[in-house]
Amino acid sequence: MEYLSVDAIREAFPEPLPGWKRGANEQDRTDPGYAYCVGGALLLYLRRQSPEQAPRPSRFPSPPRLAACLRQCNPSLSVMRSLVWAFAVTLANDHGARRPAGAWLMLRRALSWPQLGSRAPAQRAYASASK
Repeated sequence: MEYLSVDAIREAFPEPLPGWKRGANEQDRTDPGYAYCVGGALLLYLRRQSPEQAPRPSRFPSPPRLAACLRQCNPSLSVMRSLVWAFAVTLANDHGARRPAGAWLMLRRALSWPQLGSRAPAQRAYASASK
């Protein structure tokens, strides 16, 4: 079961950037016209859907911050498992810059854990990013 629709997040925030491209554009805004990564798209989407319950958005969240958000979205994730998925999303996002599909796939698997995420997410992220 996927707790959030990754397709809806992608539709709302269709052009993520790798973390190394964030530059001086790193303002904490919810406007999708500003730079964000796949993890940032999740936080921005949550803020848009439920401003009072969502975490303060960060367009380029650190893996621990993304992990906390993943646990909020998917209660099946343990602290350690959410960190592994957060690093997988970040790695795929930053190393799959021309093709962010790998990061979206990691996010989908994290949100639908344990149904879709039976293999090690870091291995999948690396494989997706290196293609």
